[in-house]
Formats: sequence, C-alpha cells, structure tokens
Amino acid sequence: MGNVIPHTLNPNYISGLSICFIAGTLGQGGAERQLYYILKTLKNTGAEPYVVCLTQGEYWEDKIKELGIDVFYFGKPSSRIGRILELLRIIKNRKPDII
Repeated sequence: MGNVIPHTLNPNYISGLSICFIAGTLGQGGAERQLYYILKTLKNTGAEPYVVCLTQGEYWEDKIKELGIDVFYFGKPSSRIGRILELLRIIKNRKPDII
C-alpha cells in the first residue's frame, strides 16, 4: 500500500494542547505503529502528546521517547484498583486537555 500521507492538521487548533493517550502495550502491532505516527504528527504540529501505558520496555517505547514524548507506566501495582489509582494520579498531575 505504500506510505500513508497524514491529513494536514491546523497548528492553530492543535498547538499547545496536552493530549493523553492510554495504551495497553507498545509492542510491534499495527495499532501501536499507528499510535506512533499519530504522536509524531501531533508533536510536529505543536501539540504536547504523551502516553500512559500498562507495560514497559516494549518495541515502540524508545522510538516514541526519541520524538521527545513522555511515556508513563501504570502497570506496576499488582491490583486492578492500584493500577487505576496510578493512572488517575498521572492524569491528575499532567492535567491533559484531551484524553
């Protein structure tokens, strides 16, 4: 299929927006690749995206960090409630405009 050219985003609407992406994994899957391209496009238009992920040390993590995008983890607590509380703590501290 070749390379996909992303839709042009108007920087006036995007610039400065804090956007939180919640991901279960950053493995080598197609959804994770699309997340990378979305993050790259948003970063290039002046947005401030970041990722909150359940897992750590996976394929796309370093590539996302190389874009200057923060990656946070909420998978350490062993209980489901603990993970939810950690996720909420990260979101509360970062105060995103969009989740």
